[in-house]
Amino acid sequence: MSVIKEIDYNFPIDIVYTWVDDTDPKWRNKKKEVLKNNSVNIEANENCRFINNDELLFSIRSIYKFCPWFNKIYIVTDEQKPKWLDENNNDIIIIDHKIIFNNIGLLPTFNSNMIESRIHHIPNLSENYIYLNDDFFIGRLLTKSFFFYPDGSPKIYMTKTKPFRKVLNRIRSKKLIKQKLYSRNLNFARKIIFERDNKLILNYPIHNPKAFCKSQVHKIENYFKNIILKTLTHQFRHNDGIYFLALCLFHLIAKGNKPIIMKPYRNKKISYNFSFFRKNRDFIYIKLGIDPLFKIKYELIKKFNPAFFCINDTNLSTNTDRAKMVKFLTEYFPNRSIAEK
Repeated sequence: MSVIKEIDYNFPIDIVYTWVDDTDPKWRNKKKEVLKNNSVNIEANENCRFINNDELLFSIRSIYKFCPWFNKIYIVTDEQKPKWLDENNNDIIIIDHKIIFNNIGLLPTFNSNMIESRIHHIPNLSENYIYLNDDFFIGRLLTKSFFFYPDGSPKIYMTKTKPFRKVLNRIRSKKLIKQKLYSRNLNFARKIIFERDNKLILNYPIHNPKAFCKSQVHKIENYFKNIILKTLTHQFRHNDGIYFLALCLFHLIAKGNKPIIMKPYRNKKISYNFSFFRKNRDFIYIKLGIDPLFKIKYELIKKFNPAFFCINDTNLSTNTDRAKMVKFLTEYFPNRSIAEK
């Protein structure tokens, strides 16, 4: 497969993942000890947050196949490494939590929001990088220009705007405390931007690979320093925590960065056969065990090859659901990458 040439995009771009292997006895004991001394929101400790179905293996296959221009791949983890990883591979670097936290915050941590707030502290990380959860997959060949503008600034993919009054109501304190943990942490970040930058962001982040500039994220970290330092004490996702990456995206939009609207494929529709009706529709999101259309969405991925898709494990996922997911991923990404043993 030939690499698409981009004369104006000669800057390096790294890929960053956060990852955990829940079968590791040492990691399980750490988690058990932290839970002894902490009162944790039930949602923050759902098994689906930590179950390893080898999604990372297939996600990295998708990077090698469809983003072959990447510079390095960093896997941020807690004294772990994937069993399938070839340690002699020079493309992939394992980064331990201790390296990026550098004695700031409480470790060990089982809080993805907390870990994501330290990604930009990876040593030697390039100025331009793309962050993926391990359940994100690239669906077709993409160029650097899909993620960044020629000047290196990131492209921000979001949902279409929601009604002002509805969004404003979501960030009111009485409404916040009633929300599910993910929505609560997300809308708390939105509320902070509204109060600090006097701008209500009406878009929502989508489950997709997110592009960032390291220097911008450092500035955002410094701008919200006191708020972020508080969240670094939350070893599990917390009722008063913030979704740091959303905070970054909301802040960038508040400062004038225009979001790109991205719509999902939702169901089989005759209209999808016409390019006009597929405009700005370029990703698929599957909530495993919850989404009644997951079989149809697998078919849509094969048919339309979206830019990316996410297969998100949930607390209602069964082993059968997970087996079907792995079967689908094996069929979509059948070729081993050079990173595998």
